[in-house]
Amino acid sequence: MKFIGLVGTNSSRSTNRDLLNFMKNFFASEAEIELVEITGLPLFNKPEDHELPEAVRRIAEKN
Repeated sequence: MKFIGLVGTNSSRSTNRDLLNFMKNFFASEAEIELVEITGLPLFNKPEDHELPEAVRRIAEKN
């Protein structure tokens, strides 16, 4: 089973990232957990041309 863990901050001292890393290691034998950082993602705003930014598309295509 695969999960995506979204790190919801770009802070280098993130408790969210620490928790997700713990979960990734603790559940390694039961699931694959990939951490995805929001750094580099554009601020939420509906694109006028209805095209997703490339950084958003890469995350959406993970499976």
